[in-house]
Amino acid sequence: MDMILLPVLMQHLQRQAPGIKILSRTITSETVDGMINGGEIDLAIGCKSQLDTGHFGEVLFNSEVACCFNPEILDLPLPMSRAQYLASRHAVLSQTENVAGCVGVALQGMGIELDVVLAAPDFMPLLAAARNSAVIATVPCRIANQYAPLFGLSYCPMPIDVAFPPVRMNWAVWTDKDVGLIWLRDQIRAAINAIAPDRELQAAE
Repeated sequence: MDMILLPVLMQHLQRQAPGIKILSRTITSETVDGMINGGEIDLAIGCKSQLDTGHFGEVLFNSEVACCFNPEILDLPLPMSRAQYLASRHAVLSQTENVAGCVGVALQGMGIELDVVLAAPDFMPLLAAARNSAVIATVPCRIANQYAPLFGLSYCPMPIDVAFPPVRMNWAVWTDKDVGLIWLRDQIRAAINAIAPDRELQAAE
């Protein structure tokens, strides 16, 4: 989420409150609840499917994914077919010890095995791998829109309909009435609204 939100949020905050400072922390589904409850972070943004007791939250946007690849290495059409996607090798996001990543696990639930050759905890290594090798990086559509062109990658919607958890913003109940955090949550909503929605993703060379 930092690659999607932070650039737009900081641009927005420089206009609204140029003196503000933001500290971004790395979280996982295993650590996020404890960090919110312990006051280590004021809020969390990510694909957490269930809301913990003692937290408030809201859906910021639905999670849709795109396929990114180097057209100089992989001779694939835009958009690619389901068969072409499944016949390829893949780079996916994983923040656990499972190399299949969230995409591979979701497809396994549909009885589909993906040939995952690289799993990384951030999106930049996936795009870099796709830039330099014959793999498809499956990333959120907003990442593809913003960063695939910088790596010289073509991209298109994923040719398999998979339901991923939506991206949520969660915070502790005891911070719900904090004036400063109410303002920050409003700024995050405004920044999200300024980012091209997933439904605007088109195949692009």
